[in-house]
Amino acid sequence: MQGIIALLVAILFCYNTAGACSYAAGDKGKTCKDYHFGYSNQDDWKNKCPDCGHNLQSPINILSSLAANTDESVAPLKMCGWCDVRSGTLKNNGHTLKFTPSQYGSDAYLSSRNHNSFKFLQFHFHWGPKNTKVGSEHTVDGGAYNGEMHFVFSGTDECGSQKYTVVGVFLKTDRSAKNVPVKWQKLNRQVAYNSEEQVQDVKLYDYLPENKDYYLYAGSLTTPPCTEAVQWIVMKNPIVVPEIFFDTLRSLKKEDGKPLTRNHRGTQPLNGRDLYSCYKGC
Repeated sequence: MQGIIALLVAILFCYNTAGACSYAAGDKGKTCKDYHFGYSNQDDWKNKCPDCGHNLQSPINILSSLAANTDESVAPLKMCGWCDVRSGTLKNNGHTLKFTPSQYGSDAYLSSRNHNSFKFLQFHFHWGPKNTKVGSEHTVDGGAYNGEMHFVFSGTDECGSQKYTVVGVFLKTDRSAKNVPVKWQKLNRQVAYNSEEQVQDVKLYDYLPENKDYYLYAGSLTTPPCTEAVQWIVMKNPIVVPEIFFDTLRSLKKEDGKPLTRNHRGTQPLNGRDLYSCYKGC
C-alpha cells in the first residue's frame, strides 16, 4: 500500500512540475512573472497566471472527517537542523513578512514520506484584520485561525523537477499576554516596505506546536504563479502568538503605503484530492 501511494504521489508531482516548467517558458509565464498581484482581486489571478485556476490549488478547507488515517503511508516528520540557531533577514515585500536564513551556518531539512530531503528556504506569515477570527489560509471544518505561518522547503522529485514542501502552522492570538516571549521579540520588527532587517538566533523548532500531528495533501503555492508542485503539511494544533506581534504585522505597509491588514487567499475546491492524517505518532 505504501509503495502504491508513494508512486501515485511521485507521478502527480512529476506531471504538475513539468506543466509548470513548460508554462513558465512561454509568453504567459512572462505575463505572470511581471504580475503585481493583490489580495483584493484574487479572482483576477487566474487571468494573469492560469495555474491559479487549475484543479489542485491551495489553500483548502480541511474536512477532518475526510482525512484518512493512513499509518502505512504517512510518517512522523523527520527534521534536521530545526533546533540550530541561525541568523537571517526579515523582509517586507509588500505581501508578507518573510524570514530568509543567511547563507552561512547550518541548513535545515525536512524529510518527506518518500524519504526525499527538502532544504529550508524561508518562512513567512499570513494574517487578517484586528478583532476578527480570520487570517489563516487553510481552515479546518470551516473554522479559521488568526493567522498562519508557512515554512517553505525546496527539493526535487523522482523526475528531477523542482517541487516544494510547505509546513503550515496555525497562529492563535493571545490578547491577555503581558510579556512577549523572546522568540517573538526577535521577529517583532516594523520593517519598511521593500526593506530588510537582520535578525539573530532564530530557531525554527520554536515555532512548531508541541503536538506534531498533521494533515497532508497535494496542492499549490498560495500566491501567483500558484504552481501545483507542493506537498502540504498542515499542523493540526495552533501555536499561541501575542497580540502585539499581530499588531506589528498589521502595521506593515504595502507598496501603495497602505497597511497590510489582510494577506490570505481564499480556500479552493478540493476537487477529489486525497487528504491524509497523521496523529499519535502515525
